[in-house]
Amino acid sequence: MKKRDESLKEFIVEAEEILDGLNQNLLTLESAKDKASVPPDVINSIFRAAHTLKGMSGMVGLKKVSELSHRLEDLLDRLRMGKVPLTVLVTDTLFLGVEELRKLIETVSAGRGEKCDTGPVLEKIDRALAGEQPVSPPPASVQKMESPRAESSPLEEAGVSAELAKVLTEYESHRLLENIKSGRHLYEVHAQFKIETFDKDLTRLNSKL
Repeated sequence: MKKRDESLKEFIVEAEEILDGLNQNLLTLESAKDKASVPPDVINSIFRAAHTLKGMSGMVGLKKVSELSHRLEDLLDRLRMGKVPLTVLVTDTLFLGVEELRKLIETVSAGRGEKCDTGPVLEKIDRALAGEQPVSPPPASVQKMESPRAESSPLEEAGVSAELAKVLTEYESHRLLENIKSGRHLYEVHAQFKIETFDKDLTRLNSKL
């Protein structure tokens, strides 16, 4: 019991720091005129914070904190993938979610448990997720008329090799396409590292880039 109390105290301190960082990044997100003007690092930072909070709260048995963090993580994941547009509803929902998390942490810190009704916030997250942009398949007539030879992807049309496009994650492909749409220049860097110093060499190269 004593060990759990100590773990809970440590969680509360870390959670409060995470929520402070979340709030600052959300202010940056809210001030953006559109999604294209938001640095991807900001959205990714918010996403990682929600993910961390979900994992930490699960370890100390806080079900409501874990569930709400998880649902916010879902919304943020779709936002960073471009599947949900950055709207007033989305930013308001994220702020509301973080505020609700703060209330939950405060009640836990006061020894009253998770005495908050998260239902309304979860419902608002569902409404924000309903704005997800579905990817529609081509009409049946088009599918029948397709030639056996596959068409090149937008990445290949931009000069990205098929070999490289094949190993990119969905998020990396999305970010690359967003940069292409924005008219940014693309560079492909080739480098070889010794296995013993791979981590250090890669970090050094990233810093130079």
